[in-house]
Amino acid sequence: MKTKIFFTMCLLLSMIIQATGSDDIQNASEKNKIRVNTTTGVKTLTESFILQYEKENQGIKFELNELSGNNFEGGLQPGTVAIFAETDMAATESDGQTNIVIGRDVVVPVINSANPFFSQLTKNGVQPGKIAEAIADENSESWETLLGLQAGENSALHIFVLNDKNLTSSVAGFLNVSPALLSEIKLEKEALIEKIQTDPMAIGFVRLADILGTDNNLTGNLQFLPIDRNENGVLDYNEKIYANVNEFKRGVWIGKYPQLLITNIYAATSINANNQAVTGFINWVVTDGQKWMETAGYTELVYNERQLKLEKINPTVITTEPRETEAGNSFLVVIISLVAVVAGFVAFLYYFRTGKVKKAVLKAVPQLIKTLNEQTFEIPNGLFFDKSHTWIFMEKDGQVKIGIDDFIPKVTGRFTRVIMKNPGDTVKRKEPVVQLIQHGKQISIYSPVSGVITDFNEDLVTSPDTINNSPYEEGWIYQIEPSNWLRESSFFKLGLQYRDWIKSELTRLKDFVACSHNLQLVPNATVAYQEGGEITAQPLKEMSPELWEDFQTYFIDTADLH
Repeated sequence: MKTKIFFTMCLLLSMIIQATGSDDIQNASEKNKIRVNTTTGVKTLTESFILQYEKENQGIKFELNELSGNNFEGGLQPGTVAIFAETDMAATESDGQTNIVIGRDVVVPVINSANPFFSQLTKNGVQPGKIAEAIADENSESWETLLGLQAGENSALHIFVLNDKNLTSSVAGFLNVSPALLSEIKLEKEALIEKIQTDPMAIGFVRLADILGTDNNLTGNLQFLPIDRNENGVLDYNEKIYANVNEFKRGVWIGKYPQLLITNIYAATSINANNQAVTGFINWVVTDGQKWMETAGYTELVYNERQLKLEKINPTVITTEPRETEAGNSFLVVIISLVAVVAGFVAFLYYFRTGKVKKAVLKAVPQLIKTLNEQTFEIPNGLFFDKSHTWIFMEKDGQVKIGIDDFIPKVTGRFTRVIMKNPGDTVKRKEPVVQLIQHGKQISIYSPVSGVITDFNEDLVTSPDTINNSPYEEGWIYQIEPSNWLRESSFFKLGLQYRDWIKSELTRLKDFVACSHNLQLVPNATVAYQEGGEITAQPLKEMSPELWEDFQTYFIDTADLH
């Protein structure tokens, strides 16, 4: 009997292994095949990506198709990527498709560093409307008119545009003039760059990628022409992005540069398809593949933006290395699983025949439940604290860094997004300064100081939970130049004083959890309390958006009254 059972199981195992191995080998080639649809405008870029990726990843095969029209009819099929410029095709997202910016075509106006008005340009910039007037009216074609100066020597102004259809269209849209007006000032790339490098009185509209040197600086004596976007006659703080190439690229990313001079390059794929080959390829495009972006005449993504794109592609696992042998891995899993099944079956027969079957005993696994008490919170010395649940530290140069205290993260749980203001924005004490978000639920924290934001923590864009992990160091939020420090600092508390105040806040938190009306609507809300009356850590983590709104209204907004 035992011999027959053993023989039958071996035969079954052999048949399944043969069938599985055959299927896996057949499916592996299909899984390692990527279909790429592209448009004429970016076909050369797409071909460059494919060529380099195939060199670096043996076993991956591509099928390239050139698209026409202005959308994806029927959507994208699994295993397919579309690479296109927004000028070639509408970048609309459907329920099953996501579009990811992988690069940009950025048009920039440049001048000669020997321009006699260079110092004034860096302070005041140039108004787009004035450039349009100079192009449309030859009587306005002087630097004095362009800069709104009193008539003097009437310095001649020479404006040129790269002879490229898409670039001309972008410049015309930016200046709000007819493309026909630009037809007489077009030059080929080499001639235009030479003209700017030899004529201190010239302005040229070119692609950023065409004037970048190997050291990531502008070539030769070229300089950015600063643009006064709001045309108020001065470069505001949020318009000062022209000091160097890296600062400029960052300004383009975060929206400080005119959108009409930017054309996004997209990669689109189906978000419903779990295709590792496609995911690996797009991951590579926004990381290692970026060096081929500028080779093809486009501007690459800045580092922090790349991290955001990776999170959008695959928020759980990020990888740029393809799976070596899909078939082999699947084959091995099947063998292990079948061996386990056979062993289990044989063991069952043995114990059944010998009467050694025993009932399973379920043991309760103790769980460590953390609670909030006055010792829970970290309150370091050397910092000022405010009742807005923020900390303040004054730097040697008179500027201050601010962040949130340890209390808020331990009440809410991990944040999934942080919305911050921009450098140059003015903030006032007791006004909302940052939004902390957890899967759509959010609270606003108020500024402890008044002043102008000079910097913000870019790391929070890609890693918002840094606030949870290190609220007093890596999790800082803003650097601010204070405008009313002497008066406002009188409201701050030091470590020991703040610890005493946190005790009262903990009592208020218990009262809030006990009395909040919306809490009554939350199933199992009693888990917020443990024996002895202590409250569970992160009590708001599983609570509803309505409860977060109550926490904002009845706890955060009233903290200054206690």
